Amino acid sequence: MRNLLLLFCFIFATLAHAEEFLGGPVVSEVGEENLTGTAISESDRKSSERNRFEIGGDFTALLQGYFFDSTAVDRDVLRNPNTFRLYGEGKLNDENRILARGKLVLDPTLPMAQRQTTELEELKLQYRLSKWLFLTFGRQKNKWGTGRVWNVTDFVNTAVRDPLALRDERSGVSFAKFHMPIGRHNLYVLAGPEDASRFQEISFLSRIEAVLGSSEWALSTSAKRGRHPRFGADTSFALWNFDLYGEVATPTEFRVDWIAGLSYEWSVFDNDVFRLGLEYFDHPSGFSDSAGFTRAAMSGAFMPFYMARRYAAAVLSLPAPSSLNDWTFQFFEIEDFAGASRLSQFGVIWKPTKELEWYWTLGLHWGKAGGEWVFGGQQLDTSLSVRATF
Repeated sequence: MRNLLLLFCFIFATLAHAEEFLGGPVVSEVGEENLTGTAISESDRKSSERNRFEIGGDFTALLQGYFFDSTAVDRDVLRNPNTFRLYGEGKLNDENRILARGKLVLDPTLPMAQRQTTELEELKLQYRLSKWLFLTFGRQKNKWGTGRVWNVTDFVNTAVRDPLALRDERSGVSFAKFHMPIGRHNLYVLAGPEDASRFQEISFLSRIEAVLGSSEWALSTSAKRGRHPRFGADTSFALWNFDLYGEVATPTEFRVDWIAGLSYEWSVFDNDVFRLGLEYFDHPSGFSDSAGFTRAAMSGAFMPFYMARRYAAAVLSLPAPSSLNDWTFQFFEIEDFAGASRLSQFGVIWKPTKELEWYWTLGLHWGKAGGEWVFGGQQLDTSLSVRATF
């Protein structure tokens, strides 16, 4: 806690003096007037100064339960991670800003030495050099690719996203990002020192996004000394009433991962809409049978959603049905073809106010013994969270 408070005190002190950075505020030689020649009132000036710095955050209390069959050492496991996030944003002017975002996580169910963790999720400077070049320096969040459950072209992140989470909980990665908009298209070039102790270990990435008619296409590359270059392409487009998307990537020299998916919406009742999403993942480096899961678990390499050779997932959601405008109901189904097991999860979101959100889930694990979703004898999981923002 003390480390987190000291960190944010330093960040906020830095942001409070941000106007001294990059030359500070521009003052007209003819006095404190706007471009129309009308004098700025004292109240407007103070309001503008107040708006130069913003602070906010959220608190999430989460209760999780995991239940196993009689073959497991523990029949149930309880977790209670409570997360407090805080961000501060200093606006140098209307287009340039500094952002800091960190989190404190406390889980009283863990051993004392592991109960409390702090992490700086983002710390970046965004600066517009010209109308065709935008720069971002520091730790920042980015996501590449069109997949909803998997992302094989997301070379920019070092961790994979949890597809069952409502939000992307991953922390940012340190890069210098150059963004060049070209009409409706975009070019990104990144250079990052993440996990690099020498200049030759710096990672270089690029991505070009093109809009062609009603479709979007992207090409991505990643290069680092001592590692095979990675190449990827992704697309999304509309076909009749369907939204189709796909990704293909070469994470290693002799392997090609690919994703294909679609989403569809149809009206029900009067003003309600059902949303259906289907996605398939072909992952050649995954295991073709459940025996590989045991070997991965024993070596500490067990990674859910990326263990099997092939996966399929379906998502069905019904937001704000009938008069339940504050409610969303959703169903998630995923199957690993290697172990012939499935995870079926039902979720309910209730948002009574703009600042408060409740989320409850119930997951059923079923299939052949040794499958990914019944590995270790797991049969059921449930969670309840409440999130308040300020």
